[in-house]
Amino acid sequence: MKSKLKGRRFDTVEEVQVKSQQVLDAVVENDLQKLFDSWQRRWDRCINPGKDEFKAN
Repeated sequence: MKSKLKGRRFDTVEEVQVKSQQVLDAVVENDLQKLFDSWQRRWDRCINPGKDEFKAN
């Protein structure tokens, strides 16, 4: 959403809400699934780091 609204100026809170809702309405379910999967892979790398990411002294 940030990239879709970046650089825009809004005169009222209502205008921000309307434009934000339009961006959200344009997002399809498949896009949300891809974003969630990407987020989960990043999380997994933080929670379960590979052997070579941490070296014992």
